Amino acid sequence: MDKSPKSARFGKAARERIAAVRKMLSPRACAPDDDKGKRHGHPFAHGHEEENVIPELSGDAGARKLFRNQAIK
Repeated sequence: MDKSPKSARFGKAARERIAAVRKMLSPRACAPDDDKGKRHGHPFAHGHEEENVIPELSGDAGARKLFRNQAIK
């Protein structure tokens, strides 16, 4: 694993972004209850996908539009 200053900054920025997103979610959405989620420290829980989508990707102008345009199910 690359431990260069650039990758350290990226990791810090990613953790900060996840922390900011988690503040907007319900406690249930932030607590994985499946074995794999717990074992690997996943930041979000299954069953809360609509809530867990990063705000920039949610809504009709985000990922849903891309999926619809590309006929992705």
